Amino acid sequence: MTSTIDNLKRKGGDQLSDWTAPKRTASKAIITHRFTSFDVLNDCFNEFNSLAASVGIDGHALLNKIDSFNGQKINKHIALTKNDPVFAFVREYVFYWNKEPVGHYPVITLNTSKHGGQSETFNGLEAATARYKRALGLDDAKGLSRTKTAPKRDFEAEAKARKAKADQTEAKQAAYKAKRLNDFHELFKTLPREVGNHAYLIKKFGHLAPLAALSIDLRSGNDKHGDFIAYALHGQSGRVIGYQKIYAQNIEGRDDNKDFIGSMGGAFAIVGDAEAVTGRAYIAEGLANAITYHLATGKPCFVALNAGNLKNIVPFVRGNYADNITILADNDRKNLAQNGNTGINAALKAITYGGKQYDYLIIAPCDNAVNWDLNDVLVSDGYNIEAVQAVVNNKENRRSVNIDPLGQRLESIELLPRNQREKAVYALLAYAVDCA
Repeated sequence: MTSTIDNLKRKGGDQLSDWTAPKRTASKAIITHRFTSFDVLNDCFNEFNSLAASVGIDGHALLNKIDSFNGQKINKHIALTKNDPVFAFVREYVFYWNKEPVGHYPVITLNTSKHGGQSETFNGLEAATARYKRALGLDDAKGLSRTKTAPKRDFEAEAKARKAKADQTEAKQAAYKAKRLNDFHELFKTLPREVGNHAYLIKKFGHLAPLAALSIDLRSGNDKHGDFIAYALHGQSGRVIGYQKIYAQNIEGRDDNKDFIGSMGGAFAIVGDAEAVTGRAYIAEGLANAITYHLATGKPCFVALNAGNLKNIVPFVRGNYADNITILADNDRKNLAQNGNTGINAALKAITYGGKQYDYLIIAPCDNAVNWDLNDVLVSDGYNIEAVQAVVNNKENRRSVNIDPLGQRLESIELLPRNQREKAVYALLAYAVDCA
């Protein structure tokens, strides 16, 4: 058994007085967090809910989505109105009292992209202070939240005023766009037909430029940005809803040479004779790609304008022109590691597999880190149309949607931008578990 003397430290000598007890380190008081961020939100939920509603967010739905206050962005199923572009960032901070941590409080930034963009921030610091003072029994902690110490805001009135101002701005913008479309519509009628002399056509088609100009109703003109060619864009009702203008050089201050007038969503154009579409329809993103396919095959081709519009054009074309769809996909290989392959990814999402439909992509092969399509094949081969025909006729350049849902999801991950891949992997794992 260890004696008291055994536990003493000797400082010299043989007498008991020559020994001293070891110093003990005082144990630090354990501070328990007395409240959480959810406690703070519960104290002043009415204020938080009103603030959220002012930007179109359902406060109840948002709180149900929060699993941690780590700065995460929440944007799914929290809008008061379906499809409202709203989102929130949720963060959490430690609440200190006399330099000791005694709780947590939330800071939630509420955003909407609607009406030009609005943002409100709920900061729970004052509510946390009031809550802790009440716990200490301090006389100056009468209120439940900062609504007791700050002037009460009429969030509903603020939201209505914001919406009225935004509606007025949107109305002005809509009137401007309508006038611009109408003015160009009248101008388009007076413009001469393009015959293949425009620098853009010569660059894209060389000696084939005159044939390219005949494949669609192209007009030529000039404005402050320089010489342009223009063609009409049709809506799914059949009427003209916009125009695309293409210049020889990039527009000043922009990184592209195209200008759109009117509406783009759901808009399209047709290269060649629409009456000749039978059985299978062909769709490209851009005008040059569509014209190249038409010159190589003689078949009409739809212009979808961009990758994002494919999802609108494919079902329309299927319902009105042909059951089977082939997309002449852009092979967007530039910076694959960071950006993925937008052209192929969007095209695969737009087409159908199984059933009566047999859809596929035609992809111009390329190993280099560049964006590539059929027109690039034409240009790189000295405007030799047979090079394009070889790509189109080679079945190795076709790609269909993987009929296996798990394989389809796995293949799509490599096509996604880098910032979306991790989320897609977790979604795939969850799907695999559900299927198991």
